[in-house]
Amino acid sequence: MKLSVIIVSYQAVAELELCLWAVCRAVEPIDAEIIVVDNASPDPHIKTLNAYFPRVHWIWNTLNKGFGAACNEAAQLAAGQYLLFLNPDTIIEKEGLLQALQFLGANPEVAALGPYLLNGKGQFLKEARRGFPTPWNSFCKIAGLDHLLPHSRWLAGYYAGHIPISHPQPAEVLCGACMMLKREAWHAVHGFDENYFLYGEDTDLCLRLYQQGYLSYFFPNWKVLHFKYRSTGTHPGKHRYYFFKAMKIYVQKHFSHAQWYLCPAIDGVYWLSRFSQKFQQQVKDRQPSGKYLYIGRYTNRILTEKYPDIEWQNACLSSLHAWSSIQLEKNITAVVLNIQDFAIADCFQWLKLAAAEGVPIALLTPYSQKLVWI
Repeated sequence: MKLSVIIVSYQAVAELELCLWAVCRAVEPIDAEIIVVDNASPDPHIKTLNAYFPRVHWIWNTLNKGFGAACNEAAQLAAGQYLLFLNPDTIIEKEGLLQALQFLGANPEVAALGPYLLNGKGQFLKEARRGFPTPWNSFCKIAGLDHLLPHSRWLAGYYAGHIPISHPQPAEVLCGACMMLKREAWHAVHGFDENYFLYGEDTDLCLRLYQQGYLSYFFPNWKVLHFKYRSTGTHPGKHRYYFFKAMKIYVQKHFSHAQWYLCPAIDGVYWLSRFSQKFQQQVKDRQPSGKYLYIGRYTNRILTEKYPDIEWQNACLSSLHAWSSIQLEKNITAVVLNIQDFAIADCFQWLKLAAAEGVPIALLTPYSQKLVWI
């Protein structure tokens, strides 16, 4: 088997539906399997996805083991030559995935590959490739010094600002939201360190790959949409807690000689951050009221029944390239895109254009007809 796609889910049912729809579409020409590990999601609706995606192999955990442990659980069952670890709040497209597989196969020295990650506005997410955390580059990130010289390895080393995003480049750290590895490299480093519950496990894995002589690469030809902070189903404060906890685990493991002052420093920054809006991550789960513009190939009458409190206007487009001909009315409060009606690569380009209009954007799930705000 060529590829095993491994997704760990918790809570984000609508996002997972979009993710699986895109994955099933992307792997059509590939000998692939799809494994979803559900970490005891409290939402019972997640089991309805089983009927929508019969080719998916589901693992139903009775407790939340954490991201790394769940990935390891699935990887032990996976049969693919390549392992693709994917967050449920991502959307991938076929051509980029095929190019990524071709690149890994043609470059024996490369063990791991990460894509060009886009946010909901079509903008590049700088955590797609990073440097190994050190006391200095972590300080520059927290203090905001990396903004002074964003392309400097000295000040912006945490997010590897010196690495161009225009062509494939070696990168020290790839993002665990979407990371593909060769199976032999995965087993050589014994997978993710399960001491990390959430965050940090990707950094730790990439460091161990590097220590074993493997190369990790940033591959911008492969574009993936990532709705940040939607896959964990946690309060913003929890994100912060797990992030700083992961930092301490990383320091204790890889900077043990300096943990006597680094760990208290991390604790201090954590407590200061609790009172700072800078570290608050807001998840868009509120549905704006008013008039929505629906974009698809055909009129969607189900939406008017499912969301009767919303006034709907339909824009039937044969291609998203026709978007430029649309003039948004002033009373349009949101735009809803039926992503299954268009090429996913075109949707990625459209997001940047649509975001410039300044109105909230939602993607429509293919089966449950739910709105996923991005």
